[in-house]
Amino acid sequence: MHHLTVDPVRAVSSLVSAFAASLVAAALTGAAVAATGAPGLPGADAAPSAGADAVPTATATRFTTDSLSLSPGALMQSESLSGAPTAPPLEPVPAARRFGEAGMITFNIFGDFATDLDNAWMAGGQFGISWFFMDNLSLDVQLEQYGISQDGSGAYAIGPAMLFRWHFLAQETWSLYADLGCGVIYATNPVPSDGSRFNFTPRLGVGASIGLSESARVLTGVRWFHISNANTSTPNPGRDSAELYAGLSFAF
Repeated sequence: MHHLTVDPVRAVSSLVSAFAASLVAAALTGAAVAATGAPGLPGADAAPSAGADAVPTATATRFTTDSLSLSPGALMQSESLSGAPTAPPLEPVPAARRFGEAGMITFNIFGDFATDLDNAWMAGGQFGISWFFMDNLSLDVQLEQYGISQDGSGAYAIGPAMLFRWHFLAQETWSLYADLGCGVIYATNPVPSDGSRFNFTPRLGVGASIGLSESARVLTGVRWFHISNANTSTPNPGRDSAELYAGLSFAF
């Protein structure tokens, strides 16, 4: 009588091999069905109708024995390259422009009041643009107009001016600056009253800017403001005044 001897290791190995073979066969069968439709079913090989009630179907991903050797990351990449939709890349958000950086242009509007601390004063308005040709250093061009009260006849004056403004202490939301410039005005009556209608207007001062938003700032300051005809006519009395001003600056 012969006894049947069973090797446990060989038996387990045979079972694992059979189970793995069945998984591969099932996967290949499922992929074939997904690609061609179930065999033997009515209408399985028929093309879907193009009617209004047709339901779009997703493109099936083919699964082969080669896929068993791919890592999950490589498999996902291969599916992406095969035409599966992917999320669009995120577009970078442009950084906000810093006030006073080179190339910035601002539109400015100001109001001012100046007095010689005696019996003459003037008030006016100005508007123009600033061009920052260097960081924190701008060239300003503006049109100015003034109503002038003085001994004798008052006057209305208008003319252009050009200034350089240097923001020597520039922070994110505020700055301190100095400005220097000169303009010309033509008045309806002589200014001062014993002077001439045509005058030059040199000025020098300091001020501060305060941010209201990324594109708007308040500018305010004090200046020495001079009016004279620079000896282009006789006499040339001239006038020195203290000027206070405030305005808004908008970047664009």
